[in-house]
Amino acid sequence: MARKILTPLQLEVMLRAYYSPSLVENADCGPQREAYKMLGAHDMLEVKHSSLVTVTEKGKVYIEHILSIPFPEAKWVIRSE
Repeated sequence: MARKILTPLQLEVMLRAYYSPSLVENADCGPQREAYKMLGAHDMLEVKHSSLVTVTEKGKVYIEHILSIPFPEAKWVIRSE
């Protein structure tokens, strides 16, 4: 089974790098470091040095797929008895 982004932090890291491929804050701090490490291992991000991160082509395709998902729609049902 393919690995999925499992946490909101990992998704936030991807989106931040997608919209602003420049210096990032806290790239060396605990949870962020683990997110960058995991996303880099899956070729979603390229960590150029400790605080410069860019999204790879694979990462761009993934983010664009997420952004193309429509909002969910509620469907109301009247039960017949």
